[in-house]
Amino acid sequence: MVAEHLVRAQPRRVYADLTAWVNLVDMLDYWATYDPVATNELLTVVLLFADRYRDHPDYPGRGRR
Repeated sequence: MVAEHLVRAQPRRVYADLTAWVNLVDMLDYWATYDPVATNELLTVVLLFADRYRDHPDYPGRGRR
């Protein structure tokens, strides 16, 4: 319900958020082959972003926390 409202009411915000996620994952994928330190730092950022969804029932590994 909230997601549907955001998409209807703030499509630019939703598009910007999704674009940021895609760019972050692309950067992680790229640096994974070149620099392990940068990869670990980017992975930390990805995990911090994902943490806001940890209480969602579909969050991977939810039962293991």
